[in-house]
Amino acid sequence: MNMLKTKKILVITSIVSLVLSFIMIFILKSESSLYIMYYPFDLIGYGLRKLSLSSIIGNIIALFIYILTCLIPSLIYLYKYKKGSNKEIDCILIGASTYLFYAIYQFINPMELYSLLPNDLYGSEGFISAGKLCVSMMFYIIIISYFVLISLTSLSLQEKTNNKNALKGLQIILVLFLISDIIVIFYFGIFDLLSKLYKSGFIFYIIKYILSVAPMIMSMIVIFVGIKLINDFRQNQYGETVVESIKKIYEYSKITVYLSVIYSLLINGMQLFLSSTIRDINMFLSVPFIPLIVAFVGIILCKYFQESKDLYDDNNTII
Repeated sequence: MNMLKTKKILVITSIVSLVLSFIMIFILKSESSLYIMYYPFDLIGYGLRKLSLSSIIGNIIALFIYILTCLIPSLIYLYKYKKGSNKEIDCILIGASTYLFYAIYQFINPMELYSLLPNDLYGSEGFISAGKLCVSMMFYIIIISYFVLISLTSLSLQEKTNNKNALKGLQIILVLFLISDIIVIFYFGIFDLLSKLYKSGFIFYIIKYILSVAPMIMSMIVIFVGIKLINDFRQNQYGETVVESIKKIYEYSKITVYLSVIYSLLINGMQLFLSSTIRDINMFLSVPFIPLIVAFVGIILCKYFQESKDLYDDNNTII
């Protein structure tokens, strides 16, 4: 995988996430960062409702667009089936199409959303938004589940046929992890920070954001080095750069654990010290087990590849 192309994808994702956080706060005046999940459905539902009520022809066109939109996942399944590249997991696409018929209908007729939530919430602030969020989130869960399962299936098949392709598939998964981290930092993180703009103790929230982002950035560096490691491994698994990359992963993983623990200690201390000026107090201890596990695995891999490299060099010296 081209590292320059990966960097460009990450930069674009960062800019888009940052812009979206500002749009959600200052233009759409959204109360929750999660509301962005249902805005695409909201726009489709609003557009189809307006078109349907405009005239008889508009109603027919709206019905056609509604059916065509809902069938998109099924059409993808049909395309893969005709190419002979479909898998059993692809049946989820048909389920996604079926659910889209229900979901978009709910947004075309928003009064139907009232039946989704308990009666005691009726009339409360954000009631209709909560219903929209429930419906839209279910669709995203279906799609994410599909991509996770299809990625695992592809990795298993590629590993049996071509190890290099399997490693490339693993790189794509790691890039997706990086993109998700960037969205958390630049969209959800910035949104949460801007939502507290007019609260007392805003400086505390800025410091909290910076401290919380530091371990995540280190985790992203670990993943990025992992992508580079796969590139080096595909070129020469006995090369010096492979061992060096594994050492970096081990060292960066340790730093990530240190930063996470220090972050929780500092934030807890600041919350205790500033308890009279801030409203949101949440005492916690952050111990990231994944970077900790990666650090231990890094030690093992580093020794393994170093021994393999030494053995490979020794074999090459034998005449």
